[in-house]
Amino acid sequence: MDNPQNFAAPSPETAAAAQQTKQQYEALKDAVGGVAGGVRNTAASYAEDLKDRTTDWVETRRQAVAQRSHDLQEGVEEYVERNPYRAVALAAGIGFLFGLILKRR
Repeated sequence: MDNPQNFAAPSPETAAAAQQTKQQYEALKDAVGGVAGGVRNTAASYAEDLKDRTTDWVETRRQAVAQRSHDLQEGVEEYVERNPYRAVALAAGIGFLFGLILKRR
């Protein structure tokens, strides 16, 4: 049995079946490769869409925050212009409270 010459050559049917199996394997491998490529492309497209939507959402929120900040600043400036003594008194009061809080620590 150790001698490889004792093995018989495969029959024509066996050789044909092996060749057919090899062809089926190659076809299956190509099909799986195509599906994997499609999945990769779909995932990349989804990721790109998600990135675009997230970027748009962040930009919209950034603009809203900037607008609110600007409106608040204008409101404070207007209040200080109309009530300068009150604004100074309010700032002094807030400073005094902060001083008390920090002094306790």
